[in-house]
Amino acid sequence: MSLHIHATSVAAPMADAAAQAPWRVRLLGAVEAHGPGGQQLSHWPLRATAVLLARLALEPDREHPREELIELLWPGVSLPVGRNRLRQTLFALNRLLQPGGGPQPPVLLATRLAVRVRPGALDCDARRFEALARAGDAAAQALYRGELMPGHYDDWVLDLRRHLAERHERLAAAAPALPAPPLATGLPGYWTRPFGMAPAASRLRALVATQRLVTVHGPGGSGKTRLAAAVAQALQDDPAGSVDALPAPRFDRIHFVALVDCVQPAALLDALGDALQADAALATRQRLMAALAQRRSLLVLDNLEQLAPEAVAELGALLAALPGLHVLATSRRLLQLDGEWAFGLDGLALPGPEAEVDEAAANPAVALFVDRARACRAEFRLTRQDATAVVGLVRLLAGMPLAIELAASRMRGLGPGELLQRLKHDAGTPALDLLTRPQQHADASARHASLRHMVGWSWAQLTPAAQGLLRAQSVLAGAAPSDAVAAVAGVSRPEAETLLDQLRDASMLQSAQDATGNWRHALLQPVREFAGERCSPAQASAARARLRQWLLAQATEAGTSQASLAAERVHLHTALLHADADGAPEQALALAVATRGLWAWQPPAPTVLQALAVCAQQARTAPCWPEAAMVLAQGWLAAGDTQAALHWAEQGLLAARSHSQHSQALTVWARCRYACGQFDTDFDTALAQAVQHAEQAGDDAALAMALTMQGLVACNFRLDYAAAERLATRTQALWERLGDARQALLALQNRATMWAWQGRNDEAAVVLAETEAAARAQANWTGLVGIARQLGRVHVRRRCWDEAEAAFHRSLQVARQHHLAHGVLHALLQLPTTLACGPQAALAARLQGFATTEWARRYGALNRIEQREMQRTWRLLRLRLGAARAEALRSLGATLRLDEAVALALALH
Repeated sequence: MSLHIHATSVAAPMADAAAQAPWRVRLLGAVEAHGPGGQQLSHWPLRATAVLLARLALEPDREHPREELIELLWPGVSLPVGRNRLRQTLFALNRLLQPGGGPQPPVLLATRLAVRVRPGALDCDARRFEALARAGDAAAQALYRGELMPGHYDDWVLDLRRHLAERHERLAAAAPALPAPPLATGLPGYWTRPFGMAPAASRLRALVATQRLVTVHGPGGSGKTRLAAAVAQALQDDPAGSVDALPAPRFDRIHFVALVDCVQPAALLDALGDALQADAALATRQRLMAALAQRRSLLVLDNLEQLAPEAVAELGALLAALPGLHVLATSRRLLQLDGEWAFGLDGLALPGPEAEVDEAAANPAVALFVDRARACRAEFRLTRQDATAVVGLVRLLAGMPLAIELAASRMRGLGPGELLQRLKHDAGTPALDLLTRPQQHADASARHASLRHMVGWSWAQLTPAAQGLLRAQSVLAGAAPSDAVAAVAGVSRPEAETLLDQLRDASMLQSAQDATGNWRHALLQPVREFAGERCSPAQASAARARLRQWLLAQATEAGTSQASLAAERVHLHTALLHADADGAPEQALALAVATRGLWAWQPPAPTVLQALAVCAQQARTAPCWPEAAMVLAQGWLAAGDTQAALHWAEQGLLAARSHSQHSQALTVWARCRYACGQFDTDFDTALAQAVQHAEQAGDDAALAMALTMQGLVACNFRLDYAAAERLATRTQALWERLGDARQALLALQNRATMWAWQGRNDEAAVVLAETEAAARAQANWTGLVGIARQLGRVHVRRRCWDEAEAAFHRSLQVARQHHLAHGVLHALLQLPTTLACGPQAALAARLQGFATTEWARRYGALNRIEQREMQRTWRLLRLRLGAARAEALRSLGATLRLDEAVALALALH
């Protein structure tokens, strides 16, 4: 492919245009854009966004027909789907190029038929390179900073990449000889492509320009050596280059020295002397001083973590004695020398957990996996089916390049989904066992032959106290605050924090601030497995017992809403899942009851419910047994197992002893029977008794729960919306008095829903939109699913079909992500209402056929309002499709599996 640029007199006009263009697009060596006010775009929300900008920037002087762009971006996609995708991609790109609008004219001009660039709005380095190269201008060489659009493999990109590379080679061959670069020795060679290195390399080069000791530190396999070598190579190839307008030092010599076998000072000095080819007739210290004196030298020292303190001090002495010496070191731990600049390397940038295939493909961690997988299985492609598993793999491996490469090598015999399943769920040490190189390919660096070797090397450098903390921390399945780590280790918090600092400096754990500003500490999966191997069953059981005690104390301190416990959800799962094996069923029941405020809006997973049920069977005499039965009933209801929910609700009702327990048990029992469609129940009597017991106990939380259930019955059973609104108002006041913001928000949602049912739709829509945003901010997933669904129903009443469909999709996505089966089916019931009037009427009939059949199988009858809504939608579908076709499609939908129905629904958005 050749760019459409006239070859005559292009250099000066294009240089002027480049200076005036508000946006400068770089495609050679990276895909990024620099705009007014210092704006920089380098992380693209979707691959298609970057490709679209590149295509327009390469040919800004012509109109691009929409159909042409659709075929370019999504080959083979149907035209209606492509048009919708292009519209969304254009919207996203415009938002990036013109955030917040503003007075400046738009960069892109779009009509119904075509898209073009506003004249003079974009400058592109690849386009200028092509024009200058055609004119034979030597200035073209400075523009060529790497291959075109690295990480993109579209056919047109590959053709143009090859064309521009050939032009660059011809220019280089014809160019006069340049001054000799600084002498560099010992730099390792790599034959595989790097991914995601450019931003870190740019920052590191800037540090090397100003600081005399920079240590690249991070876990084994995070790419430290390759990054340091890349920076050294860049300084050799382009010694006059600059980073952020800061000139790099001109080094006379650059030396790469591997120090993996050096521990003591003598070995360090000998290795440096040999690398510098210093005069062997002199004493060791004198050899180095003579070789480095009066020179500006850069020593790239690889693998310093095993150096003894005396050897580190020797290195510090060299820096003090030689003012022209710069050191770029790689190490799994910091050297702790005065003047040391730490450059942390924690792995490649990760895709979001829900990233679609286009977004995933543009991510460097995923791109690395795909590239290495193709090396061992040429036909490997990142398909929509595999994208979710590959995203899960690179996230599980924390973006560590070595771990990703080892995982990709497994694609010879495993698929991404199977490998992810084994790494997450196999007992023992699956990451350490599976992620290893074939023995015959294990090179001289045995430390990198497998994750087990890599972690073992670092483990050997730790003190016994630090190893003990890691053994205890291995029972924690995720990031934890320092007081939790101290608790499981059985040490004081100051002692734990000191050891955590040592482990962080040794790159054995990662620390980061959470949304509240608190520091949390996490082990990488291979480190957790390695430490867990060295933790005896008795030690692990004792650590988990201390974890349960810590969680109980946290729950007691949190009070009613327990919002602060949300971050500890994964640790709650661990504590409950192992309680039976640890011989602590009563402790597990007490913990489940103490944290039930959390489970109300983030229900436990079915595996946790099963483990808790086993504990409940073994500890029926526990004082908190009735409340534990209620927790199980509500958990199984959210998980979609109505029989288990009813069983535990009845068990809780039979075991209730106090007024408070009776009130809660009656409310939970009524809620389960209502959700299962057993509308012949005498709800009025049961809930009146629940209210009476709560008032006698003075339990405002139990009273609020009973009133909420009364409101549900008043609305959906008797259609008395005014009474339901009064009950919701009273409930909201109770929760606010108790300080439970999440439950108060749900009560406000119920009030707003009653406004809509009484005709105040616009007012209800505003309030529900606000409560949805608040629920998302609270991570109130159960509440968010219900609020988004109710907002969609209100939008249906307002005839705002697009807004309704979007709300139902949000409800479905959150319910699916958090395994809320009840919420998933509720969203699938409502979604056909918004599709029945549009081009997706046939899909609406299939989805309604599935949802109504599955609901009846799981939960029995629908309530009166939902029955009316389903009947109205069905009548419309019969009119749109014809009675026979509508019935056939609904019958076809009834044969779908749940995952198939969800996939069909989510594919719409």
